[in-house]
Amino acid sequence: MLKLSEKHPRYGYRRITALLRRDGSSINPKRMQRVRRMEGLQVRRKQRRMRRVGPEQNERLRASKPRQVWSWDFVEDQTENGTRFRILTLLDEYTRQCLAIHSAWSIRAVDAITVIETAIARYGAPAHLRSDNGSEFIAYAIQDWLKEREIKTLISSQAARGRTVTSRASMTSCATRTFRVGS
Repeated sequence: MLKLSEKHPRYGYRRITALLRRDGSSINPKRMQRVRRMEGLQVRRKQRRMRRVGPEQNERLRASKPRQVWSWDFVEDQTENGTRFRILTLLDEYTRQCLAIHSAWSIRAVDAITVIETAIARYGAPAHLRSDNGSEFIAYAIQDWLKEREIKTLISSQAARGRTVTSRASMTSCATRTFRVGS
């Protein structure tokens, strides 16, 4: 086993087990895994790469006028009985105005598009739409819809996921206006 592991350092315990069995050994895969772990021969798993939508915005575009940059984010909360629900918030970064808030048990890409269409009909289209790189925001339906409307996307870095302008401000400026505690 050690010779095979040295010869093929990228082979995992399953492949080494298969090679040994081919040579006539009757070793159990779990035992092989345990022995390789004790010897420090386990191969690290490759991390799955996330699909990125656009270039990372290292130089943060600051809004200098209304409707230049809108920011949107999802916030998750739960009811008193433990049922989870999601809140989609949409803010104008310059005015800090809450443009839209939508809550539901689950929010699909179609629902998010409807919320933005309603806000655009009411306030006009933004030049840029900022979000983190969450799966909701990189959905093909949303990206295609934004391209059709010529709205550019600004993506926060992976390290800053969950730290868009709306992440902090959404619950304070939008949600507290909509959901009154104790009412």
